[in-house]
Amino acid sequence: MLTKSLNAKGQFVLSWQGHLLCSKYNPIAEAQSWVKSVEPQILNKKHIIVLGLGAGYHVFELSKLFPHKKIIVIEIDQDIFDFHQKYNSIDISKVCSIRLGERSLLVKRTAIRKALRESYGVLVHKPSCRFNSVDYGELKSFLLGRSCDSVNSLFSIRDDLVDIVNLKKMSSLSQDKLVSIKDVLRCMPLSNDQKEFKVFRALGELIK
Repeated sequence: MLTKSLNAKGQFVLSWQGHLLCSKYNPIAEAQSWVKSVEPQILNKKHIIVLGLGAGYHVFELSKLFPHKKIIVIEIDQDIFDFHQKYNSIDISKVCSIRLGERSLLVKRTAIRKALRESYGVLVHKPSCRFNSVDYGELKSFLLGRSCDSVNSLFSIRDDLVDIVNLKKMSSLSQDKLVSIKDVLRCMPLSNDQKEFKVFRALGELIK
């Protein structure tokens, strides 16, 4: 159950099943510290995908520090998502919030497809993901192209990558298997005279 309370400073604090989703005493300072810690990961990225909405302070502080970046936050829990849609306790109106139902539908979202076609970084906000850590972990792996299933999905929507591998061959591999550069090599057309260049392009996608 999601509960809301106010701390001594009048700031709202969210708890899920009795566990805090943010600092009880200074959620803003906590969020600012988190943003500072992840800053090096996203400086050169146009889009930022944040896993976990939680209390929302971290998203607010991230959007303040990077007002020109496109921020997408994905939340799995319906109650947390509904809370922010209903009460708007902090201003994250410039952020694209997505409630994740089926993972297979994620790449159909316009904001996600646009991010995946350009430069993007994936950030995990651990306090917000602690109750669905396995699902968020799988989602991160999917967005970063760590499995054959995710490589197949990500490459298929990238015009500059779609011809690098034979997607039918990639689809025939175990979908949950951790993908390797060897898998990509086996799925590349042998007759392509730019194969060496494309190997590096594919490898670059695998080591985000």
